Amino acid sequence: MDINTGSKINQLLMDTDNNGLIFSSWLKTQGYSGQLQKQYRTSGWLTSLSQGVMYRTGSKLSAYSALATCNLQTGSKYRIAAHSALEYAGFNHYVPMGKPTLSIALCPTKKRPSWMKDEMFDFVFRPFYTEAFPTPEVIVKEQEHGLLYVSSPEQAFLECLLLAPKYYDYMDLYYIMEQLTTL
Repeated sequence: MDINTGSKINQLLMDTDNNGLIFSSWLKTQGYSGQLQKQYRTSGWLTSLSQGVMYRTGSKLSAYSALATCNLQTGSKYRIAAHSALEYAGFNHYVPMGKPTLSIALCPTKKRPSWMKDEMFDFVFRPFYTEAFPTPEVIVKEQEHGLLYVSSPEQAFLECLLLAPKYYDYMDLYYIMEQLTTL
């Protein structure tokens, strides 16, 4: 049985983010069979990142795009949290050395996705679990191919306090708080 890939692959490339992820479960709902997905991987259009997660071959993966496409395609609500949310909002205290870290708040009932462990992203993912905020204060940012959920600056600072002293030094948080005069 021959599979016609011409128009389907073009449609897939138009509908997905060049720097984001493509989830197998979402592809199935869009009419891409498992056999067709395998052919795309075999022919070099897509590359597997982890089980059920792919990306465009040769693309430079962006952590923000990966989160946005994951939230859209899987219905998740992973959110940028803690110091990363403050940086996203423009409250940078200092420039980090090395590869930057992206703190992600996960639902306590879900485990860390295996694709977040990969080193191919422009950030290192630092997921954490918390039940301190039953209804988190979230700012929704629309991306071209998905939604980014970002903790509000007030909640982000409280998340930093929750993660101290394991991830943040109290003195650093003091200096960050000095800068947050508009909260």
